[in-house]
Amino acid sequence: MIIYRKTFTALRGLVLGRAKIPNRKAAVALLVWVISFGLSAVPATACGFGSQPKSGVYGGYDFYYGLIHQRDPETGKTLDANRAVSVSSPGECAQVCANDTGCTAVTFSITPSRRCHLFAAFDFETNRYMGLRIIHLGETSTSSAIIRTGFQGSLCR
Repeated sequence: MIIYRKTFTALRGLVLGRAKIPNRKAAVALLVWVISFGLSAVPATACGFGSQPKSGVYGGYDFYYGLIHQRDPETGKTLDANRAVSVSSPGECAQVCANDTGCTAVTFSITPSRRCHLFAAFDFETNRYMGLRIIHLGETSTSSAIIRTGFQGSLCR
């Protein structure tokens, strides 16, 4: 327990800029463990948008008001939806995505066309994963859902 207390004190000093590190190897190892645990605890693509206004549950998936935006976090490249299909409801839109292994997320547009926009969260040109987020600007005619935890990943039910 004393070693951990010293290591924690050393890490705190390292972060605050006044390091007295009795065991530099232990401090670095602990810091690496904390960072790796923090990164592994957060999935690459979550199954929902917790801070967005929820529009409802359709087809077993949580939909939130707004449009999906996919962006490569390293290069800044953005992509539009891979394809769009006409459907009658958000639940049907979710089912179209669930049946397509290349689909990760959807945006359903209520007006005027009842279109379902399918997103892969993957750039097929560069073979890189894209980050997904929802953009809500007060519009209530569109709602979005994450259907898979990542490109070709497990369903979010």
